[in-house]
Amino acid sequence: MPGSLQGRYIRLELIKINDLPLPSERIPAGFYVSINVDSKRHWKSPVRVVSSDESEVLGDIVILSPRQVPELSVEIRVSYELGRTLGNGEVVAKFETSWDELLDRGDEPFDISFPPVSDDHPSLTLKAAVLPSCDDQDSAPLDSIVECDIARETDVGHERFATYVTSKTVSHLNDAVEHFQLVLDQCPVGHPDRAGALTNLAWARLKGYTQKDLQDIDSITSLFREALVLRPQGHPDHPLYLYHVTEALSWRHIYQHTTADICESAQLYYKLLSLCPEGTYLRSIAAGANGVDYVIRECNKLPTDASDECIHLGRVVLELCPLGHQQRPLALSQLIAALGSRFKQCGSVNDLDECIQCGREAVSLCSEGNSHRAAYLIILADSLQSRLYHQNNPRDLNEAISLFEEALRLHPVGHIYHGLSLDRLGAVLINRFQRCDDVNDIIRAISHHREALTLCPPGSPGRTFTLNCLAVALKKRYDKLDASEDLDEAIDLFRISLQLRPHGHPLRDTILQNLSFALSSRFTQTQKDEDVEEAIRICQESLETLPSLHPERYFSYRCLHDAYLSRYSVQRKSADLSLAVENFRLASRHPTQGFPLRILGAIAWVRESELYQHESALEAYHTCLDLFNNHMMTRSSIISRREAVTAFRSAQSLPVDAASCAIRRDDPRRAVELLEQGRGHQWSLASRLRTPLEDLMSASPELANKLSEISKYLSDAQGSAGSADRAAADRAAIQYRKLQEQWGAVVADIRNLKGFSRFLLPPSYEDLQAAARHGPVTILIGSQYSCSAIIVMASGEPHHVPLPSVTLTDLKNLKDRFARAIRQASSMGPKVPRNDLIVLLRAVWDEIMLPIVNVLQHDLKLNRLPLILLATQPILLHRTIMPGSLEGQYIRLELIRINDLPLPSERIPAGFYVSINVDSKRHWKSPVRVVSSDESEVLGDIVILSPRQVPELSVEIRVSYELCRMLGNGEVVAKFETSLDELLDRGDEPFDISFPHVGDDHPSLTLKATVLPSCDNQDSAPLDSIDECKIARETDAGHERFATYVTSKTVSHLNDAVEHFQLVLDKCPVSHPDRAGALTNLAWARLKGYIRKDLQDIDSVTSLFREALVLRPQSHPDHLLYLYHITEALNWRHDYQHTTADIWANGVDYVIRECNKLPIDASDEGIHLQRVVLELCPLGNEHRPEALDKLAWALITRFEKCGSIDDLDECIQHRREAVSLCSEGHSKLEIYLNNLAYSLDNRFGHQGKNHDLDEAISLYEDVLRLRPVGHKSRGLSLNNLGLILLTRYNQDGDVNNINRAISLHREALTLRPPGNSHRDTTLNNLALALETRYNELDVGEDLNEAIDLYRDCLQLRQHKNEDVEEAIQICQETLVSLPPLHPDRHYSYLRLREAYMSRYRIQHDPTDLSLAMENFRMASRHPTQGFHERIWGAIRWIRQSELYQHESALEAYHTYLDLFNNHVMTRSSIISRREAATAFRSAQSLPVDAASCAIRRDDLRRAVELLEQGRGQQWSLASRLRTPLEDLMSASPELANKLSEISKLLSDVQGSAGSADRAAADRAAIQYRRLQEQWGAVVADIRNLKGFSRFLLPPSYEDLQAAARHGPVIILIASQYSSEESQGSLRQSNSTII
Repeated sequence: MPGSLQGRYIRLELIKINDLPLPSERIPAGFYVSINVDSKRHWKSPVRVVSSDESEVLGDIVILSPRQVPELSVEIRVSYELGRTLGNGEVVAKFETSWDELLDRGDEPFDISFPPVSDDHPSLTLKAAVLPSCDDQDSAPLDSIVECDIARETDVGHERFATYVTSKTVSHLNDAVEHFQLVLDQCPVGHPDRAGALTNLAWARLKGYTQKDLQDIDSITSLFREALVLRPQGHPDHPLYLYHVTEALSWRHIYQHTTADICESAQLYYKLLSLCPEGTYLRSIAAGANGVDYVIRECNKLPTDASDECIHLGRVVLELCPLGHQQRPLALSQLIAALGSRFKQCGSVNDLDECIQCGREAVSLCSEGNSHRAAYLIILADSLQSRLYHQNNPRDLNEAISLFEEALRLHPVGHIYHGLSLDRLGAVLINRFQRCDDVNDIIRAISHHREALTLCPPGSPGRTFTLNCLAVALKKRYDKLDASEDLDEAIDLFRISLQLRPHGHPLRDTILQNLSFALSSRFTQTQKDEDVEEAIRICQESLETLPSLHPERYFSYRCLHDAYLSRYSVQRKSADLSLAVENFRLASRHPTQGFPLRILGAIAWVRESELYQHESALEAYHTCLDLFNNHMMTRSSIISRREAVTAFRSAQSLPVDAASCAIRRDDPRRAVELLEQGRGHQWSLASRLRTPLEDLMSASPELANKLSEISKYLSDAQGSAGSADRAAADRAAIQYRKLQEQWGAVVADIRNLKGFSRFLLPPSYEDLQAAARHGPVTILIGSQYSCSAIIVMASGEPHHVPLPSVTLTDLKNLKDRFARAIRQASSMGPKVPRNDLIVLLRAVWDEIMLPIVNVLQHDLKLNRLPLILLATQPILLHRTIMPGSLEGQYIRLELIRINDLPLPSERIPAGFYVSINVDSKRHWKSPVRVVSSDESEVLGDIVILSPRQVPELSVEIRVSYELCRMLGNGEVVAKFETSLDELLDRGDEPFDISFPHVGDDHPSLTLKATVLPSCDNQDSAPLDSIDECKIARETDAGHERFATYVTSKTVSHLNDAVEHFQLVLDKCPVSHPDRAGALTNLAWARLKGYIRKDLQDIDSVTSLFREALVLRPQSHPDHLLYLYHITEALNWRHDYQHTTADIWANGVDYVIRECNKLPIDASDEGIHLQRVVLELCPLGNEHRPEALDKLAWALITRFEKCGSIDDLDECIQHRREAVSLCSEGHSKLEIYLNNLAYSLDNRFGHQGKNHDLDEAISLYEDVLRLRPVGHKSRGLSLNNLGLILLTRYNQDGDVNNINRAISLHREALTLRPPGNSHRDTTLNNLALALETRYNELDVGEDLNEAIDLYRDCLQLRQHKNEDVEEAIQICQETLVSLPPLHPDRHYSYLRLREAYMSRYRIQHDPTDLSLAMENFRMASRHPTQGFHERIWGAIRWIRQSELYQHESALEAYHTYLDLFNNHVMTRSSIISRREAATAFRSAQSLPVDAASCAIRRDDLRRAVELLEQGRGQQWSLASRLRTPLEDLMSASPELANKLSEISKLLSDVQGSAGSADRAAADRAAIQYRRLQEQWGAVVADIRNLKGFSRFLLPPSYEDLQAAARHGPVIILIASQYSSEESQGSLRQSNSTII
């Protein structure tokens, strides 16, 4: 009333802004709300950062006096600064209202809508209350509106700029620029608003530049840069100002294609994104398609080079592409290209290792079906090949071949890259041929290259590469098989290839080198000078074109020395030999080529210089040993060092040969040093992990601790580098090399200390002399070039003793004869003469010892001093163990590991053990260990044996089929025998003893043997008796027969094995501890026979396995293996008999594939099976998308039968994941997109959520794009999209939707001509669309065409009735065929209702009207149809019952209000509830109409209750998140606390359910509904308490009467059906209508 607010205050609670409109052309820093008091003053909220959510939470409370603010004027403004703001910002929304209009909304929160802004419909959620009084300090502080000149000019500039954006009128832009320039002129350097002024001007000019209304982007960029300097990193506006600069740079790149700009943008975005929190509007724009994604795409188009800048850019771009980003694989490949280029220029193996790491990740990101997977496989394989050349690791070669083979499978015949894949695979096969000499590799390589050449006709860009590849393969085959036609063809091909690569081509040098090698080879065959002259000339040309540090120069040097050496071998000119040697020297010392190739070059140098007796031989030996030392230092594990040694096994005699060379050059001192250098290589390198620090600690504790720490890190990294995981091994190798560099630097510092100059170096000759202080040391040198001895004295020079009558062959023979004689002597009696041994000792004395003793006696004058004889590597004299020499001593064996453990191919063992046999009754036995998947099995056993007990060493590796109690002694898989002297002759370091080959396995045992002078009895190895009981013997015999059957396939051996195993089982009755093993042995033998179809009766085999499993329950160590046995039996039974029940219990990849072939089963068992299958497909498994889709179909099928929304929600979750796992190009992406759209369409029909409908339409559009004209499923996609557009038309009434739907259905009909099985469906869909358009536009042709189409459809479906009776009959038939809970019954009820109504309109039979209303009732109450559809049905029921004044009208209103209440209860956020209300905006008057209906039926009490129910629906539902618990807490604290906890969980999950991430929103919605069910159960318990029967319910009529305790309440009911006033003294029992 007028004056009723006198002296009072109004409290406004500003809750949130919904659909905040933002300027489309500029990102604001924040926004604020302004309530204007007058032209000078306003209340202003804090400036808040704009989020990426649909609504912006406020939480401001304003208390205003109506006297001060007679009218409420609210503005939403955006600000372009978070700190100090320049001007008042830009108005984006505004409304005005009076206080009485505001206060009329009641005490609950409500929305006030602003005028629409483009596509935005902003509103402000607030709450208004009247306060009787207010302290001055509580009222809202009012600010003065900024009115200074620069603020006014800035606001005017914003207004002009906003007008330009919408009108595109250049004069408005010029006005805005003029105003912003004026502001800038008034903000000199140092002015606090200068940054804002610079940015406003720059942004207006940038917009003009992007619209091509202004030029001069450089000055715009300079303005942004100057502004950024004024907003440094700690300033709140720094991220936004960074974004401004990136925008200017990006636009300049768009128009001017400046590479520097896009590179700088990438680096600025890298900084920007790290400063932008998730959820902010700035981050959503910066991280979007037009922000960082554009920069990434453009950077990935840039050419790569080897510069540090390019590599740094590649790393930045990769950081901008997190895991899951679609551009990450391409960013990885760009970085690989840059790193690969730098490696080729500089030779840093760290670059190559990083290439491989990136390549592995790129491959892992491209699953099967990805169109780019083959390209990344090739990139990774190329990097592995490069590292193979650099480090000579055979694992890289095998992995590269495997990758190239997979790439070839992905590029089949007809693929554009089939030829390239053939060439790549052929090249790597040539590499393997060179290493393994398998002729099949070179034949296969040539075949691949010839096939590739047929795919590259003359003029093809790839022809040159293929020609070169084929020529190389032919040249390699010539080298091996000496077929001259191969060489001639290779030269011709090289020449053709060279013509296609002119001067300056980057790969011309490779062809020049290849041609040079081929010409040199032909010269040695034909001796035509023109060949060798040409070879030399083209090598020199290649060297002139290559930079000094280019790795390829190594090959040019090798070509050149090959040419000179070829000419020397024919013409014998010493100058050619010298030139060849010089090129050997240059090649071996070229720093950027890998060690393996340089070592091979040095070895070749050694051999050629020895062959031609060139003076450089000793230098060649030195070079080779130094290179090998450096190569070993790069290897990060003992295993990899052993691999390096193995790779150069043919050069193991080089240290001895080097010593021989030094002796032949009269330098015995050098000979001793070279021997020691060669002998100490491997173990001195290993010793860095066990550095002696005692002396160093006293001299320099700091360096000692530093070295100790790095050595520990080296030791830790060593294990990782030998990992079977190639990616992990690569990372560890990189770490190892970095640590090794640090280790070298510390060692260099240590060697600068006094007394530490040779710290960790091999001893010099002077150091070695210390070993001769107690007597001379004699070293025997047995080389292929000469045999001699060197005597080292405690002082002076060493003495050379030639042994001219001894050759290397003599020493080898002597070694073998000694070994045999010693073994024979050890078994002879004490009085039996050892004649053979005496003869051999005499030969050693005469040929070796006597010359040495003569020198000692006559030259050195030594008669009685002791003699020490050292045999050099490779030592040819074994340790001489004389009979009785080990008497009383013991041998300690340390079993370190088994390499390449052979396993039975037909049965998985439980474990393995090592057995050392003493005699036929006893053996030492290691623990049974579980078999791992690694290349080697770690042991760690120590055995101490007496030679008296074990004269010969017999070692067996056995597998056991039980981990605990063993039945029998297991199966022998490897065995060797040796003598103790052979064993002890290997020295004190670990060594490998090889077993005989087993199939493709090459097993070996790494061990270490030492002699102990004594041993306590308790320390010696305990010997076990070999199990010789009857069942053990029978079991071992069964295993032996079964193994023979596996290899020979002779059924008699199988029958023997089964007979032995059956005999064992007969002796193991129930409760016998070995019965489980006996059952399994018999079952396994019979299963193998069944697989090979030599036996039948798989059922009894399965029964045996099942009985065994019962005897090995879950806690038993063998339980898992016994489970596997059953899966194998079931697997094979399914394979042969196709029994579905078997496959249910089976596992893994095979089972997944078979289960995915089963028909859809919506039963609980079927869904459980699909869940199990999904669990068997972890992330990364190729079958996971199909398993997800299969489970989704089962769930949606059950939903369609039973109507549980949880099934539908889970179905959508799974289908989202299936889509996310299929990248562009995946063969099934279109199917999974279509299925997801279908599921969302279903949920929209059930719940009416508009975003489900929008997303389904978008997905169907994507599917249609993936199914172009000619695709077999295009017709289906046209129908699906047409139907859903019809649904959207029913929602929004947009005629464009119905027109497009009709167009789509017409196209679909053309794809389904007469005779097509789906033509009837398409006819029906098109008819439905035309009928719908007729109902909207009243176009008679549409209706006529629809009727004709319906008739055609019915004719195809074999229906003949033509009138309403037929329609009724069809609907009833449909109802009979559908299960009672099928969701589609809802539509049948509505169609039947329409048929009855059609008949009623013509015949006016009340029965038809009643039947129509009954079907309305059935449709609205059908429990498994979605609320959305049922609400619309109820609304139509209301309208029809009101139209025909049917008695069911009040029931229809009740049904609608109850359905709407339940529908809103399923929505898990306030936003989604508002969406639900908006979807039924046309029905907002229904509560009033319901009250009018009740009045017209003389039920005033019901009218009041219906009004209150309608008014309170949404806010009463929201109140459950803020439950009033005060009264309840005193009555039942337990229920109060429980309700409070669930309410809190509901409140927490509410935000998640409105997430923009659809998958997250779906999960939250499911959780919300479950919590809501729990909440309802608790509320029901509360309502059973006394005094709480209407807890949280809308008030009843009796409750509402309390509002009239101070006077009557009058309710005005203004309905379309009646306008009345209800006055009630609600304290009275009756009410009257006035």
